[in-house]
Formats: sequence, structure tokens, C-alpha cells
Amino acid sequence: MNNHKHKYILFVDETSILHAIPILLALGRQGKQAEVHYLQKVRGESHKAFKRFTRSIDVPVRWLGVWDQSAISRTLENQTMEVQLIVICDMEMYHPLLTLSRGLGFAKDEIEGYPTGEARETVFCVGCYRLQKKTAEAEMECEHCGAPLLVSSHYSERMNAYLGYISV
Repeated sequence: MNNHKHKYILFVDETSILHAIPILLALGRQGKQAEVHYLQKVRGESHKAFKRFTRSIDVPVRWLGVWDQSAISRTLENQTMEVQLIVICDMEMYHPLLTLSRGLGFAKDEIEGYPTGEARETVFCVGCYRLQKKTAEAEMECEHCGAPLLVSSHYSERMNAYLGYISV
């Protein structure tokens, strides 16, 4: 963890609460300012134990609604310099949150990521510009346009996918 920042913002979901606790404890011991944004997947879910824990270490927790991109954008847009984002959440929300953060001007070294859950690898078809689930094969057929694809080892962070080139 980058210890030279003045503020740390954690984005966590229900799959990552246990992963976030040691980070929050370490930040508390160092006297760092921390803010937790809890991302809900399902409306109405509640984690009373996590709420009590964050109150006991005096860390402000903002309970965001079900993947509210506009609320997250407002939170990130209103930050000052020297902020470190720590993203600990399910793969389903992890990559969109990283993409949103990067789009709002956060540099790679200002974002620490710890995805949880099962990784879902995807392939980007350069023929129809659509994503699909990656197979174990080096060659596959695009499920959208039917083009024969050679799956590259090149991974595009922007697309969150391996590139699938049309096989000739």
C-alpha cells in the first residue's frame, strides 16, 4: 500500500469485507484518513457487523446504492490531490470501477485493485467490436458475427479483454 498519500478511499462490496478490515486497521494505526464506500449489489442488503467495526475505528463509511455510477463519479470528481483508491470488490464491479476511475483522471499508481470472485476472461472481436467469453482454445468463432478469431495473448486494459484477431 502506498503510504505517502494523505487520504485513502476504499470501495468494497459484500465479497470483500474481510479483505478490507486489515487495510483499515493498518491505516488507522498509521493515523491516515480513510473513507469506505460500500457498494451494494442487491438493494436492501445490510452488514451490521461491518458498520459497527468501522464505527469502532472511526472510519467514515458511505453506503452507496446498488452500483450507482453517478454517485461514484461525484465522489471521485470531488477528490483533491494525494488520494489513493483501494478497490476490493467482485470482478463484476471491479473493472467498471477501474475504468470509471481512470476516465476521471486517476493514474494507475493512484489505484490499488484486489478483485474477488471468479475471473471472467473475455475476448474482443476486432470484426464486430463486441465482447464474448474467452474459451480455452487459441482459436474460436465470434458468437456475434461468426468470424474465425485468433485469440491474442495481448490483454487490453481499456477493453478488459484479450484481443481476437480475424483468422485468415
